Amino acid sequence: MKNPLILMLGIVLACAIPSYAQSTQSEAQAAVDSLLPSNTSKTITAARLRQAFTKTLNYAKTIQNTLGGKANLTHGHAPSELTQSGATTGQVIKWNGSTWAPSADVSAGTPTWGGISGTLSNQADLSNRFASKLDTGAFVTPEMFGAVGNGVTNDRVALQNMFNAYKKGKIAFLRGKNYFIGAGTLTVKGSGNEQNALVIEGYGAKITSTNSATTATILFDDCMRTSVKGLEIDGTCDFDGWYFGNMEECYLKRLRFGNQNLDTIDETYWSVWRRCKIANGIYIHTGTAGDRTEFNANSFYDCNIWYDTYAIHLYGNQNAQNCNFYNCDLSYQTVGRMEIEQDVLDSQFNFYSCYWDDDFSIPVNTNNVVVNTYGFGNNPNSGNIGSHATLNTGSQNDVSSSYGGRTGSRVPMSSYNLIINGDLKSGKSNVNADWTSVAPIMGGGLFRNYLRFSDNTATIKSAEWKAIKAPFTGYYAVTVIGRNVGGTNVVFSNVVNNVDVYYNPVSVNDATDFVVSTGKVFLQAGDEYKFRLYTQASANNVVDIAYVGLTFGRTGGLTAVSHPEAGSIKTTESYYEGATAGTLFTLPIAVNERISAKCTCYGADPTYPDGATFNESVIVASRSDTQYTYSITPQTTLKTGAISAAPSFSLTESGGVISVIATPADGNIRLTCELKGTFR
Repeated sequence: MKNPLILMLGIVLACAIPSYAQSTQSEAQAAVDSLLPSNTSKTITAARLRQAFTKTLNYAKTIQNTLGGKANLTHGHAPSELTQSGATTGQVIKWNGSTWAPSADVSAGTPTWGGISGTLSNQADLSNRFASKLDTGAFVTPEMFGAVGNGVTNDRVALQNMFNAYKKGKIAFLRGKNYFIGAGTLTVKGSGNEQNALVIEGYGAKITSTNSATTATILFDDCMRTSVKGLEIDGTCDFDGWYFGNMEECYLKRLRFGNQNLDTIDETYWSVWRRCKIANGIYIHTGTAGDRTEFNANSFYDCNIWYDTYAIHLYGNQNAQNCNFYNCDLSYQTVGRMEIEQDVLDSQFNFYSCYWDDDFSIPVNTNNVVVNTYGFGNNPNSGNIGSHATLNTGSQNDVSSSYGGRTGSRVPMSSYNLIINGDLKSGKSNVNADWTSVAPIMGGGLFRNYLRFSDNTATIKSAEWKAIKAPFTGYYAVTVIGRNVGGTNVVFSNVVNNVDVYYNPVSVNDATDFVVSTGKVFLQAGDEYKFRLYTQASANNVVDIAYVGLTFGRTGGLTAVSHPEAGSIKTTESYYEGATAGTLFTLPIAVNERISAKCTCYGADPTYPDGATFNESVIVASRSDTQYTYSITPQTTLKTGAISAAPSFSLTESGGVISVIATPADGNIRLTCELKGTFR
């Protein structure tokens, strides 16, 4: 290691002569090293120390003279203390690579700063040219364009300059900032292609304006793959061309689609809204045949759509196809769930596990819009419009649900359609009618099949659908899809315990194409309900019915699955274990009733772990006023392993009940069996 005195001299050199002349510093260091070597070959004397310090001071004096005689060890000199050093007026001293020399200054006008050139007369010029040079992998903030974000200063020009200059990459609004734009609309203008992959983030930030509801605060025009995350937009949002877009965790007021109709293509396609709070409704403008602004294949996930007359407003007469709402809350509306202005083309809205106030059903006349509901229910918040009386079962009285509904304490049976063959998948089976003609028609209608009822006789005829007994006490929704082709005064009626309760779905009476009609009826647990359709006497009655539903709750479901006791084709299962004969199924059979089913059993033998069996049998039975006829015919019998024989199956009858019996053939056996067919 060098002598500490040498290190001290090095520090003096570094302080006295820093970066002005690296070669001078090197020469001074070499001189010191020659006078005070690190080895012990020379004796360090006072004379050598004195000479080393003299070398250091001489080099310091050289630099001092170069800088005008006033250099000090801390660079504390003022500009007035510098000498001219050969420079003339307008010149500056620049390092040319080997020494400091006079050079021309950069004049005003069109300077070039790192590739940013041109006339830069104001902040906007500089901001725009700066933005054009930004790396698209970086991000910008509104403050880079002059925005303040204090909720008072008008930031509209700064924000618009930012959106004009920056069309891809990432824009970050700063947390806690309020970007006020006064009166006017911000426009995010894309080019409708993949190049505009813009991400706008604003967690904790918001944009506010003084605009009324009819003037948009922000307009997204012809944007593709634009994503907005966490931003609060306190005003109307217009979308006029929005493709593969994404909004997440935003607070929004009034969404309008296709409202301004600015371009040739103004559609909204394949876009998603996730975990957004949307106040004051969703307004969808589909346009006209000559100028479409369609709204297709868009989805809302886990969104609150609150506080308007209707949650969804649909205008125009074109397409709104495959519009999906998943686990959304559409509560707190003052009029209803959907407003559909006029007949539209090929449109469909699907609600999956959504909920809303129980007083608001789907529209009575959906104007050719297919509205499907899967697992929806009314909001259980006590502050909502509907009241909710808890039943002894733990279910709720005013529940609107199908396909399972919102789970919680609700009994799954409330999710089912209780009408036997209400979906008409089995044609006119279980539909009792004395109309002149009841014809199943395939290949058309909402469910690809429907029944056409025709009659022109002088007497009143009827057709009726029967439900299983009401499982709960409360309101039930009646849902009918149909049309009155003949335009006669047919009458629809609720029948409770064989007493008619007048009910007339006007939309079906007036419709020449299929419409949805809903109503409600109050039933006590155990009541027998029928839906009945009467003809007008001496008139050419022609009515098409595609669906009849009865579901527990005030709001009906178009696709409620058939109750296990109501389906025309039913499936049930059982398990049996034992070494002697045991009952698998018991099937009640009434006079003039028939049973047709297939029994499939899968067997395992605990005595022979390698053994397994499989049996398929066909069961048919009927009952007249005087006798029973029944049989079971084996179709497939298989076994494997050490089991000597597969079990056998038989039928018995007692007191109007057919029993399916299994008898093991080789000791103890375990059977898991399925029965599928028409039976009670």
